[in-house]
Amino acid sequence: MNSVNIILRDFDGVLVGEDTIGVDRGAWICVKQSIPMICACGDFDSVTQTQHEHIKMLTKTYQLPKIKDITDFEYALSLCKNYDHIYVYGAFGGRIDHLLVNIELLKRDARIHFVSDSQEAYTLGVGRHTIAKDTKYVSFIAIEDSVISLDGFKYPLQKRSITPRDLYLTSNEVIHNDHVITIHKGRVCVLCIYHETTK
Repeated sequence: MNSVNIILRDFDGVLVGEDTIGVDRGAWICVKQSIPMICACGDFDSVTQTQHEHIKMLTKTYQLPKIKDITDFEYALSLCKNYDHIYVYGAFGGRIDHLLVNIELLKRDARIHFVSDSQEAYTLGVGRHTIAKDTKYVSFIAIEDSVISLDGFKYPLQKRSITPRDLYLTSNEVIHNDHVITIHKGRVCVLCIYHETTK
């Protein structure tokens, strides 16, 4: 399956997508780290003019106006219609308004997967799923009214009905190798913490 990395800002973690799109300052990060891009996009208000010119010399660039009705990240997603998986780096941290918008976009598109060395976020639909064994904490947030079961977790559940208003499904822990989350109905956002970070 084809996949793409979207780089939003400084990031940690290993790129897993086949192609890469740099977004605003993320494009400059790609330049500094010699990461090839298929394109860059943004209003580029987070880079200097010299950095912007350098980016334009190295890759196809979509210049967005500073006054617009979508975020740079949302525009980048519009360039990803032909990808099955979208790995986003630099989505955590930074400004809280950007983080909240990023999470809302994550909830709308099942292909999106936020990645860093210390944590990940993605969504799951109906079916049986496993969580990475090295997860320290895992939280579940219902995107819509859902029914889930948790097996092999410190706090198990069996066919529990949950809604987006339920906040008690945070900081669970994986305790068995054969751990499974079964989503009987609905969609759930999963947030995995691999280790504590002080960044």
